[in-house]
Amino acid sequence: MRRGQCYTRKMIYLYCPDDNAANGGIQKIYRHADVLNRSGFEAAVVHLTPGFRCTWFRTDTRVVYAGTVRPQPHDVIVATEVFGPQIARTAPGIRKVIFNQNCYNTFLNYPIDASSDETPYLHPDIVATITVSEDGVRYLTHAFPNAKVMRIRPGIDRALFFPHADKKRQIAFMPRRQAEHARQVFNILKFRGALAGFEIAEISNLSHEEAAKRLRESALFFSFSAIEGFGLPPAEAMAAACVTVGYHGRGGKEFFRPEFSWPVEFGDIEFYARTAETVLNQYRHDPAPLIRKAATASAFIGENYSLENEDADIIGCWRQITGSG
Repeated sequence: MRRGQCYTRKMIYLYCPDDNAANGGIQKIYRHADVLNRSGFEAAVVHLTPGFRCTWFRTDTRVVYAGTVRPQPHDVIVATEVFGPQIARTAPGIRKVIFNQNCYNTFLNYPIDASSDETPYLHPDIVATITVSEDGVRYLTHAFPNAKVMRIRPGIDRALFFPHADKKRQIAFMPRRQAEHARQVFNILKFRGALAGFEIAEISNLSHEEAAKRLRESALFFSFSAIEGFGLPPAEAMAAACVTVGYHGRGGKEFFRPEFSWPVEFGDIEFYARTAETVLNQYRHDPAPLIRKAATASAFIGENYSLENEDADIIGCWRQITGSG
């Protein structure tokens, strides 16, 4: 740096919904900020409500509040897709990045109107859109061919989600995802006698650590993801070596592979019940082949969706965005 030259470090503000319910996407916003701060960038999560921060997972992430944020021309604002069409209206002239973790929420609150063409994705303030799956890249590049779309692979924490030898004959599932589909599948199985010897374990109102423990101890996981940007729950279940059956949620199709899981197309309740019954019967009589497949799934997740890969992708994206490397 030349004598007399003033260098001002860019600040990256990651706006986050004020929601303290367990939500993998929100946790990833916090982690994104942590990775940036560890890697020589300056970043903070921004909440709207003073004093709010997420408490359902362990974090010491830097949090600031919207009322105190005064972005400067060298700063960057990051907003998720759920903030909708108004993303570009905030702090006009400041560079922005859209962190789109579920491409199927891209058009939330948009009008169905052939004459309305407002979208932040094509606004000159938007310097990049970051997404989290191959499916998301395809969706966004098709919708906005001129947008700069980048991809970060979500990382699964192997310190929490890992194979455990002492599995219970237990089926874990998340009731907040397609609860009526879950009700149908479990009741069909029950009245056909296919649940005999198995317990059903909800993952609800648990901390991140408690949810991970439930997956580690469960032999099976039933996925009811509808349309997801990636689908962390089934990926975490596979990492914990659960035999995983159910909806891939489109974004999860890249890892919900038939060679080591049992994918079902969304809404096909009868096929879901038939597939689940076949898997349960096999587990009851000869679980070894299923356990081997679950181990293969766990290894695949560990190799492709590690925290180290996520870190590298985050740093690589931001070096391109900021021109710092």
